[in-house]
Amino acid sequence: MEVGRAGGLRVAAFFSQMAYVCSIHYQNMLEREREFKSSEAVCLSCLPVMDSGNLPSYSYFGDIAEEVAVFAGNQASNMHKADWCLFNTFDALEHEWWIVQGNSSRTYMIN
Repeated sequence: MEVGRAGGLRVAAFFSQMAYVCSIHYQNMLEREREFKSSEAVCLSCLPVMDSGNLPSYSYFGDIAEEVAVFAGNQASNMHKADWCLFNTFDALEHEWWIVQGNSSRTYMIN
Protein backbone atom coordinates (compact mmCIF):
# COMPACT_ATOMS: atom_id res chain seq x y z
CA MET A 1 0.00 0.00 0.00
CA GLU A 2 2.73 2.45 1.04
CA VAL A 3 4.88 1.70 -2.03
CA GLY A 4 2.00 2.28 -4.43
CA ARG A 5 0.96 5.50 -2.73
CA ALA A 6 4.57 6.78 -2.74
CA GLY A 7 4.65 6.18 -6.50
CA GLY A 8 1.43 8.14 -6.98
CA LEU A 9 -0.59 5.04 -7.86
CA ARG A 10 -4.12 4.12 -6.89
CA VAL A 11 -3.99 0.95 -4.83
CA ALA A 12 -6.17 -2.06 -4.16
CA ALA A 13 -6.27 -4.35 -1.17
CA PHE A 14 -6.66 -7.98 -2.24
CA PHE A 15 -7.90 -10.66 0.11
CA SER A 16 -7.70 -14.33 -0.72
CA GLN A 17 -10.32 -15.24 1.87
CA MET A 18 -14.00 -14.64 1.39
CA ALA A 19 -15.29 -11.21 2.38
CA TYR A 20 -17.22 -12.50 5.37
CA VAL A 21 -14.14 -14.27 6.78
CA CYS A 22 -12.11 -11.06 6.54
CA SER A 23 -14.97 -9.10 8.07
CA ILE A 24 -15.28 -11.47 11.03
CA HIS A 25 -11.54 -11.44 11.81
CA TYR A 26 -11.28 -7.67 11.30
CA GLN A 27 -14.28 -6.88 13.52
CA ASN A 28 -13.02 -9.39 16.07
CA MET A 29 -9.67 -7.56 16.08
CA LEU A 30 -11.40 -4.21 16.68
CA GLU A 31 -13.40 -5.58 19.60
CA ARG A 32 -11.09 -8.25 21.01
CA GLU A 33 -10.84 -6.51 24.38
CA ARG A 34 -14.60 -6.75 24.72
CA GLU A 35 -15.92 -9.88 26.40
CA PHE A 36 -19.05 -11.20 24.71
CA LYS A 37 -21.65 -13.04 26.75
CA SER A 38 -22.16 -16.59 25.53
CA SER A 39 -25.73 -15.93 24.39
CA GLU A 40 -25.17 -12.41 23.07
CA ALA A 41 -26.21 -11.63 19.50
CA VAL A 42 -23.41 -10.01 17.52
CA CYS A 43 -23.99 -7.64 14.59
CA LEU A 44 -21.11 -7.15 12.16
CA SER A 45 -21.20 -5.03 9.03
CA CYS A 46 -22.66 -6.80 5.98
CA LEU A 47 -23.30 -10.05 7.86
CA PRO A 48 -26.41 -11.62 9.37
CA VAL A 49 -26.80 -11.47 13.14
CA MET A 50 -24.70 -14.20 14.76
CA ASP A 51 -24.38 -15.74 18.20
CA SER A 52 -21.19 -14.73 19.97
CA GLY A 53 -20.18 -18.41 19.85
CA ASN A 54 -19.75 -18.02 16.08
CA LEU A 55 -16.88 -15.56 16.52
CA PRO A 56 -13.38 -16.97 16.19
CA SER A 57 -11.67 -18.15 19.34
CA TYR A 58 -7.90 -18.11 19.43
CA SER A 59 -7.64 -19.73 22.86
CA TYR A 60 -6.47 -23.06 21.40
CA PHE A 61 -3.25 -21.31 20.33
CA GLY A 62 -2.25 -21.08 23.98
CA ASP A 63 0.49 -18.57 24.77
CA ILE A 64 0.47 -17.05 21.28
CA ALA A 65 -3.32 -16.53 21.12
CA GLU A 66 -3.02 -12.73 21.19
CA GLU A 67 -0.41 -12.70 18.41
CA VAL A 68 -2.57 -14.97 16.23
CA ALA A 69 -5.63 -12.77 16.83
CA VAL A 70 -3.66 -9.66 15.83
CA PHE A 71 -2.24 -11.39 12.74
CA ALA A 72 -5.69 -12.58 11.61
CA GLY A 73 -7.26 -9.16 12.16
CA ASN A 74 -4.42 -7.21 10.57
CA GLN A 75 -5.00 -8.98 7.27
CA ALA A 76 -7.78 -6.49 6.60
CA SER A 77 -6.40 -3.49 8.51
CA ASN A 78 -5.41 -1.54 5.40
CA MET A 79 -8.75 -1.83 3.62
CA HIS A 80 -9.80 1.68 4.68
CA LYS A 81 -6.70 3.12 2.98
CA ALA A 82 -7.25 1.39 -0.37
CA ASP A 83 -8.97 2.80 -3.44
CA TRP A 84 -10.49 -0.62 -4.14
CA CYS A 85 -11.02 -3.77 -2.09
CA LEU A 86 -10.92 -7.06 -3.97
CA PHE A 87 -12.12 -10.30 -2.43
CA ASN A 88 -11.54 -13.71 -3.94
CA THR A 89 -14.82 -15.55 -3.50
CA PHE A 90 -14.39 -19.25 -3.93
CA ASP A 91 -18.09 -20.00 -4.37
CA ALA A 92 -17.86 -21.30 -7.96
CA LEU A 93 -14.55 -23.06 -7.33
CA GLU A 94 -15.93 -24.94 -4.34
CA HIS A 95 -18.51 -26.64 -6.55
CA GLU A 96 -15.90 -27.42 -9.22
CA TRP A 97 -13.61 -28.90 -6.59
CA TRP A 98 -16.47 -31.00 -5.24
CA ILE A 99 -17.09 -32.46 -8.71
CA VAL A 100 -13.38 -33.20 -9.23
CA GLN A 101 -13.22 -34.98 -5.88
CA GLY A 102 -15.95 -37.33 -7.09
CA ASN A 103 -17.96 -36.85 -3.92
CA SER A 104 -15.36 -38.82 -1.98
CA SER A 105 -16.60 -40.10 1.36
CA ARG A 106 -13.66 -38.26 2.96
CA THR A 107 -14.70 -34.93 1.41
CA TYR A 108 -17.29 -32.71 3.03
CA MET A 109 -18.59 -29.42 1.69
CA ILE A 110 -19.77 -26.99 4.33
CA ASN A 111 -21.60 -24.11 2.73
